[in-house]
Amino acid sequence: MIATISSYCYSWAKYKGYPTVIAYLASMLGNGISVFILLVIILKTQVAYGWGAVGWILFITQVSGFLVAYFENRYYNNINRQLNKKKDALSGRQHE
Repeated sequence: MIATISSYCYSWAKYKGYPTVIAYLASMLGNGISVFILLVIILKTQVAYGWGAVGWILFITQVSGFLVAYFENRYYNNINRQLNKKKDALSGRQHE
């Protein structure tokens, strides 16, 4: 769940043209809201384990969501870099 929401929020923010930092924040916000709803409203975790447990779980999911968005950013930057190299190589051959 964390990776899916994080990836979706990050990709949506990048698609809309927002900077990378805003995309990271969108990813973390999406994770925070979804995990909070799951823990507090659906599972009632605060009743059984207290708010401290909810806070720690939210913290762990935020860090996990950030890492997913960060590595997704690196992955797509590498793909773009490789495609630009191929494009430059092809356009160089066509002009000669």
